[in-house]
Amino acid sequence: MKETGILTDTTETLENGHAIRSALTQLPRSVAVVSCSHRDVVNGLTVSTLSCPTYEPPRLAASIRRGSSTLASIKLAEMFDVHLLRDDQLDIADDCAGDAPSMHRALKAIYSATEADYLARFRCSFESVTPVGDYELIIGLITDASVGVGQPLLRYGKRFVGVGSSIIE
Repeated sequence: MKETGILTDTTETLENGHAIRSALTQLPRSVAVVSCSHRDVVNGLTVSTLSCPTYEPPRLAASIRRGSSTLASIKLAEMFDVHLLRDDQLDIADDCAGDAPSMHRALKAIYSATEADYLARFRCSFESVTPVGDYELIIGLITDASVGVGQPLLRYGKRFVGVGSSIIE
């Protein structure tokens, strides 16, 4: 299968898979927690695939692993929240990527936070989901947002970093 562009055929993609993945880690990405409350159950997870596909109307998009309980809740509730993390909130990123008790403890802290406790917060109305590999790309219309304080937590290379400094090697 020949195509014009960066990848010329499937064989080349497979042979260069490691190089492609390594190159993709060089994209700096914001770290956020995507969460949803449905029928008194709160689910959430850490993502570093957040993007803003359009400003007018304002939308956010994130990739979530297929089969995730958070993804199932978002589809049912038709609403989700995005909490952009600060560079001093690595513990929240780790907890929301971990087991259920850790995730629920972190989400309790997130939902009781004030503007001084986060970088930015968005409320989104679920619009669509598109299967992409073993993930699903969710898109939501931003219905509310607030800005907190601090510097962003980023994913760069294979580590979390703050602006101008490494947090984890």
